[in-house]
Formats: sequence, structure tokens, C-alpha cells
Amino acid sequence: WLPAHRRVAGARRSLAEQLVATAQAGSSRVRVVSADRGFLLAAGSDGRQVLVHDHRDTKFLKQVSAAGVAGTLMSSSALAYGLAIGLSPLTCGGLLLQTLSAAVVLAMYLRTYVARLVLDPRRSRLLVTGCGLFGEPLAAEQEIPLMSVRQGASLSDHWIKFGTRGFSLDPSTWIWYRMPRASFANGASLRPGAQVGFTPEPIAAAQAEKAMAKATAPPGGRPRRFLGAGLGGDGDAAPPLAARRPAARAEAVAEAPREAQTQRRSLADLRLQHGLPLDPREEQKVLEFFDDPLSYGVLHVRQ
Repeated sequence: WLPAHRRVAGARRSLAEQLVATAQAGSSRVRVVSADRGFLLAAGSDGRQVLVHDHRDTKFLKQVSAAGVAGTLMSSSALAYGLAIGLSPLTCGGLLLQTLSAAVVLAMYLRTYVARLVLDPRRSRLLVTGCGLFGEPLAAEQEIPLMSVRQGASLSDHWIKFGTRGFSLDPSTWIWYRMPRASFANGASLRPGAQVGFTPEPIAAAQAEKAMAKATAPPGGRPRRFLGAGLGGDGDAAPPLAARRPAARAEAVAEAPREAQTQRRSLADLRLQHGLPLDPREEQKVLEFFDDPLSYGVLHVRQ
């Protein structure tokens, strides 16, 4: 019993440490992660998955893949010849390290090339689809919590780059994700590229409310009536007495959802063309999202 108890305690402690490290995000002050229950049950467009980006330059990706594969094969060939002619172990070790580095760098570069980016506000996460060799989209999506997204995006002539927060020894925080950027200079039109495609998950709010009502209903489908001993009947049932709350507490409960609604933002009105923002105004919406990603999800971190 004691080893099992220690394992459970260790698992809870590690999970608590991860949550605290993610919520603090480099700050020594204690923060609280809260969720808006009204937003979870709402049947509005704010909770739907939003396609933020769906574009990739297959020609560029094929060139990068060809160069990376060629470099890796040349390095591996040099390693094979070095072993055949009896080079020193130090030289062969350097060639082996060069071969492995070329393969890993190529894989990480393609994996962090964003072919498709989807915002899931209800689960407060980003769904990132990377690329494989020669520009083929990966079958598995990367799920990034909004709390792990670093605030502020790096903007260049061809890229919108965003990173993730975490421990300094985590290799995933070293490389930035790159989204191809549309060129709006001199009235240039958007060039069509390759799209992965996107089908949003339907929000079954009515089904969720129906399931919740069914779960809370008593067996047999008839509502229960508690009239007390000898009080009333079927026709003269007395109205139920509602418990009174203190005025201050009721106002605090009513103000909490309003505050959450005012802080939440949405990308539901984002317009895309060929998987890229339609114009600079639409691109600014994407940049504003990366400035404060937590305000676009259901989870909020409060001091």
C-alpha cells in the first residue's frame, strides 16, 4: 500500500508543479486559473473553432527539403568513407554529429512551419499542423495551450513568428513557429497556395443542454414535488420559498460573468483569402491575438 500511495502522491505533486509553473509564467506572484461556465454553455459563435491560417508555399518547402536531405546524405556518405579508410575516432565522431544535426534541424524546421493554425476557444488551445518532407502536412496536430503561447509575435517581411513559454532547458521553446505572411506592398494580390482544409467541430449546445436536463431529471420523467406534511395538494400547492442571499454576495456573483465577458475577445469575424488574412486590417487582428492570447479563450489567469 505504501509504494502505491507514494506513486499517487508523486504524480499529484508533479501535476501541481506543472500547473503552477505554467500559470506563473516567470512571475513569483500566485495566480489563479478560472473558467467562465456561462461561456462553456453558450450557443454563440465565440466558442467555435476559428481558422487563423491555412497556407503553405510548397515550392519553398520542396527546396528546403531537397537541400536538407542532400546535406544529410552527403554528411552520412562522408562518415561512411571515413570509417572505411580508417579516419580518427574524433573525425568520425564529428561527422556523425554533423549528420544527426542536419537531420534534426531539417525535421524541426519543417515541423514548426505552420501549414494550418486553428484557435479552439472552448478548450483554450491552438491546433497547429506542421509540415513533413517536401511540404506534406503532418497527420497529427500539435496542441498548444493558450497559457503556453508567448505574448507578442515577431513580424518580418515574409513571416509571422510566435513562440511558446516553458523551461529554458526545453528544446521546444528554442524554435519559433513560423506562419507565411501575405505581401500587401504596392497593392500586390494574394497568390493561391496549398491549403490543408478545415472543417470546424459543430457546437451542440442544444444537445448539451438536453443531456444536462436529462441527467438532472428524476427517474420516471415526472418532476418531484416536496409539499411538506399536510400542506396543499395538486391544486393548491404553495409557491416554493427561495432562500435569500446577502445583497453583496449576489452582486458579486452577478458581476463575475460580466467581467469575464468584457475581457473575452473573439476571432470569429476574421476573413481569409487563400488561407491568409484578406488585408492588413485582418492581419492586425491576428497580431492582436498574439499580444494577449489568453483573452481569446475560456480560461483566464487572475492575480
